[in-house]
Parts: sequence; structure tokens; C-alpha cells
Amino acid sequence: MLDEKYIALIDDYLNGILDPEVKANLENELNDNPELRDLLSIIQLSREGIELSGKKDMIQKIHEEFINENKEVKETKKISQFKITPWWLGIAASLTLLILVGNFWINTQIDDFFEAKYMAYELPTMRSAFIEENQVLNSYRNNDHESVISLIDISSDGESNLFLAGLSHLAIGNYEKSAQFLTLIEQINSEKPNEEKLFQDEIEYYLFLLYLKLENLEQANAFYKRIIENENHTYHKSIDTIDKVKFLILRLKK
Repeated sequence: MLDEKYIALIDDYLNGILDPEVKANLENELNDNPELRDLLSIIQLSREGIELSGKKDMIQKIHEEFINENKEVKETKKISQFKITPWWLGIAASLTLLILVGNFWINTQIDDFFEAKYMAYELPTMRSAFIEENQVLNSYRNNDHESVISLIDISSDGESNLFLAGLSHLAIGNYEKSAQFLTLIEQINSEKPNEEKLFQDEIEYYLFLLYLKLENLEQANAFYKRIIENENHTYHKSIDTIDKVKFLILRLKK
């Protein structure tokens, strides 16, 4: 069970003043302990909100509320494992305080969220999906997205080429066109068994971001749920507690 000592430890960690050995031990614990990762996210959130709002007197309340919530968890299969209440319950009071202050609410914007979570797709992780090097692949590898788009249209064959075209449209800001390409691949995948689907996790993540950017929060939420509810999803860990809070705020603001 977490206790108050971790608050000071994580504060020092975020301030970059931990002894290297202590830092390494803490990072190992963070990798193994989801409860501790949640605490890290809560402290990051509170620090960000406090920086925006200037309400430094709120930090201790936020930390104490999180600790008090976690003292009530029940032991499950192993002594070291605990069933934690839903993430939003543990920070509900703190989130309310931040929203009432106003700055955190105002400064959570779609464009900032999109920019923070967007990551260009790296080709080495998808080599097995390609039979051979080709002009489309080489153009994408060289970040020549205009060439990729000139070579592939929505009627082209092959999920791999369609996928690269969709990502190229995304890279240059053609968000609606990108969504069309990725949605087409998703439709193709829907007719295949799971083991034959190509780029399914990637499509879900990028469609989440695309619909967010297009301000279609209902569609974005559908893909968001697929990601956070599947612990084996490639991008499951890419959305942390702070991201969940920010996405909730964006949906509420919409």
C-alpha cells in the first residue's frame, strides 16, 4: 500500500534531485506498480494545475485526497496487489478544485492535446506487412508525404499502401482525408479474423486523434475506449491519467 513517503519521493523525482540509485529504484517500482504510476500521474496533474492557476495551497489537499482514497483499497490475489477504485474517483475532488480555479479548464485545448499525443509512425515496426521495398515505402521513409499521396488514392489496392497514404495525409494536415483512408482499412479489417488484421491498433489510435482534431468527440471517444479498455493494446500505456482527465475536460467542454 502506498503511503505519504512516496509523495516527497516523487516530488524530488519530478524536480530531478534524486540520488541516481534511489531514482533507479523508484523507476523500477513505477514499472511494476500501477498504483504508484497513478500517484505519479496525480502529482504531475496537480503540479501542472497549480502552475497554471497559481493556487499553490491546493497541492497538499490533492496529495492527501489521493492517499486517503488508496488507503481503502482491498487486497486481491496477491498481498502486493490491490484493486484500485476507478481512476476518476481517486481524483474527482482534486479535479473539481482545478476546474473551479478555471485555468486548467481553459488551458486544456484540443490542438494542444493532439500535438502532445501525436507521434509519427516508425516504419521498422511494420516491415513484416510489406513484401518488398517500393516507391511508396521509400517515399514515406524519406518523409516525402506529397509523393506518397500522389502515388496512392482511396481506390488503390493493399492495406499497407492505404495505411501509408493515410498517415501521409495526417502528417501534412489533411485530417479528413486521412480519416477516410484509415476508416477504409478498418472496414477491411472488420471482415477478417483478428490474426489477419493489419495495423488495427495503429488505426484505432490515429483515428482517435483524428476525430479529436476534427472535433468529433463522440467518434473520438469510441476509439479512446478501445485503447484504454484493452491492456494489450499497443497504445494503452500512451494514454495516462493526465490524458484521461484532459480528454474528459474536452468532452465536457464540447
